[in-house]
Amino acid sequence: GHAEMLQLLLDHGAAWSERDASGKTALEWAIKQGNDEAIATLEAAGAVVDLELGDTDAAKSKLSRIAEDYPTSNLMATAEGMAASL
Repeated sequence: GHAEMLQLLLDHGAAWSERDASGKTALEWAIKQGNDEAIATLEAAGAVVDLELGDTDAAKSKLSRIAEDYPTSNLMATAEGMAASL
């Protein structure tokens, strides 16, 4: 499946931090698609979502967009909670 191919790519030097033409990383796509196995594989390789949060208003806006963009994932609840706490 996808996770096995992903692991093979990572084992052969693929960088999880690379972004595609739309600016998304493999982890961001895995989260958007709700692919828990790929998310776990990427997280085990050290992948993280780079929020690059600035001031409070910008942080709330970005976290709200994440919650909207990735509704099938646990990240949605985390982003909503983080935005509410700012």
